[in-house]
Amino acid sequence: FEKGLKHVRARYKDFVMGDLGHWIFVDEKGEELNFMGNSDNTIQLDDGDQANSRYKGRLFDIYYKSEKADIGDHNYIDADVIEKIKIVN
Repeated sequence: FEKGLKHVRARYKDFVMGDLGHWIFVDEKGEELNFMGNSDNTIQLDDGDQANSRYKGRLFDIYYKSEKADIGDHNYIDADVIEKIKIVN
């Protein structure tokens, strides 16, 4: 994987559309993680109820990076973006 990517193992919880797409996971410590981008199209986690029922509660290895995301009108926020995601179980 690309150098500089961060890694976390977490369970898929939900996808919510807001200012950006929000891929919600829960890590092994029980902390909620909010990824505001997904560059890996191998697993579709944002196709509504179908993805939620198919992947909800499944464990994933997530490789991500932090970057500035434009939420409109030149407003930028710090966002964690998934670069690569793999199902563990």
